[in-house]
Amino acid sequence: TATAVTAFLMEVLGEKRGRAAARRHPAVLRQRATRVRETWRNLVDVLGSEEEAAICLNRATSILQSDPSTVAAAMPTLIEELGEADARRVVRGNPELLKSRANTISSTIPTLIQCYPHLYPGGRSEARKLVVRIPALLMTRDRTIAESGPALERIFGREVTVRLVQNTPHLLMTRADTIVNAAQAVIEVLGYDNAKKVLLKSPYLLMSSESTIRSGIPQLTDIFGAEAAKELALARPYLLKTNGRNIVAMYQVLNEIFGSEKALEMVKKTPSLLRARPQTVRESAPVLQALLGDDVFAQRMDSTASSLLGIRADTIQDSFKTLSEIYGSSARAMDAVRRQPMTLKARATTMRDTANTLGILLGQVRAREILIDSPTVLQVRAWKLKRNFKYCSDRFGVES
Repeated sequence: TATAVTAFLMEVLGEKRGRAAARRHPAVLRQRATRVRETWRNLVDVLGSEEEAAICLNRATSILQSDPSTVAAAMPTLIEELGEADARRVVRGNPELLKSRANTISSTIPTLIQCYPHLYPGGRSEARKLVVRIPALLMTRDRTIAESGPALERIFGREVTVRLVQNTPHLLMTRADTIVNAAQAVIEVLGYDNAKKVLLKSPYLLMSSESTIRSGIPQLTDIFGAEAAKELALARPYLLKTNGRNIVAMYQVLNEIFGSEKALEMVKKTPSLLRARPQTVRESAPVLQALLGDDVFAQRMDSTASSLLGIRADTIQDSFKTLSEIYGSSARAMDAVRRQPMTLKARATTMRDTANTLGILLGQVRAREILIDSPTVLQVRAWKLKRNFKYCSDRFGVES
């Protein structure tokens, strides 16, 4: 069976992509080849062409684990609920929708209207806009959608709940018990009033594990003291999503590399360092030190440039190699990163695309001058560079 399914994937996706899909989704290889082919035929039928079906399958190979009848029924139901244009657009962006049962898809909008009239007073049209924006709602059980809001309301009241759900509709896809347990954990750690402030700033905490939320504060307290730890959690709610064991391990690594005094200064200035993987920091620190030199490394690790420690060593090396190509030599690239270390935060592909785009927009000579003066321009994505250039050209008459 596995051999036949792999051969099928190579047939419809091409050899390289087919093999990659087989490696990523071993469960698909356990399906009967006849069933897989039937699901494929249904996929082609509902999407209208083998080309569209192949695009969909490449992005969500696990569709082949679905019952063929589920795939056949999902698309007509989506068209009925969203209209054909929006249905096809959301499926192309979220092909996993075709794994949803028709009754799950068809119940989402009515559930939103019935359970949350105060959130979606526009009725069906407003609820429809929401699911087009967040298609994953169409894969969520109606019971989960119906229970999550009231669970929040029992803790924080109607006004706060409305603000939370409007800011983060994904909460409606979260089980009520997960929300309740997370909310209680935040209240236990910070107190009721502070919990409301933090959750309004970072509603995604309500989708986190209660054990993770409870585990971080004791470790932050050991590092900063009780009051400072609480203030830090209020200012940086993401730290409550960081496992306490990681905080301890990460702080220990920083102590080993930089010493206790400097390690404390670093995490005070850049608390997000405590979220990094300790092994990543252990490996990236010597690479950064070699590139920046001892003096620049010691000086810049006291600033936000310390966030570079959270980037994998091979990614940093790849970025520097690309910089050397762009600047024409490793010496010029090293000069650029020593002046502006955050240049290394850009991925190699972003750097290449941006350098090429800048050359096209401004000419190679002017582009090189800009890159020498401001290496961090390479962090700007090419599409954003084009957009900003067009805005300046339209507004100020700037010509390349």
